[in-house]
Amino acid sequence: MAYRVVPLLLVLTLLASIACGDDMTREPPPLVGIHGTVQGSDQVVLERPESFRVMAVWFRADKTIIVGNDVAVSVGFPAAFSLFFHEPPPAEADLLQELDGVIAHMFAAEIAAYEDVNGDHRYDAAVDRLLGVAARVRFLYFAHADELAAVQSALPGAQLGFNLLIARENDCSHPYPGVSCEKGAIVPLETPITLQLSRNPAFE
Repeated sequence: MAYRVVPLLLVLTLLASIACGDDMTREPPPLVGIHGTVQGSDQVVLERPESFRVMAVWFRADKTIIVGNDVAVSVGFPAAFSLFFHEPPPAEADLLQELDGVIAHMFAAEIAAYEDVNGDHRYDAAVDRLLGVAARVRFLYFAHADELAAVQSALPGAQLGFNLLIARENDCSHPYPGVSCEKGAIVPLETPITLQLSRNPAFE
């Protein structure tokens, strides 16, 4: 029986090409992730439990919605969820806010739950059913290093990139952008978020 000898270099080249091909199809690791729990309510009945989802909602300056990351969540409350972000927020969500006397670029998202009525895995306010919004929670993004000092003066602990901010009720000493009479505190990204379902939820 005759055997054909395959050069070692050819074998290594083939193995390398297979590995590279696998890397090209694999989704890159996320930049950050946030985690939390959805709390149910006796006042909220899910009509389509299989369509229950949690999302991050970015806003334009005119308050119109830009839907960001979105994930299906298994019903059975309290229900844990994780949202992962693979890229910065969309450019059209860039907000201009005056922070410590400086006009700064800021991106802000709210975390919400909804029933995906039309099944397209994307929130549509005209069709889908909003079920809850995480109260006093903002997911913020800052991208300009020259504005960071002003941002940190207004929001101590803020960094370039993604930040998680949770506000306290009934504190008007230092309101943060977007919500009056509530003081926000930057907290570690791994801080768990609570999202309570409610009968008539609304974005803040």
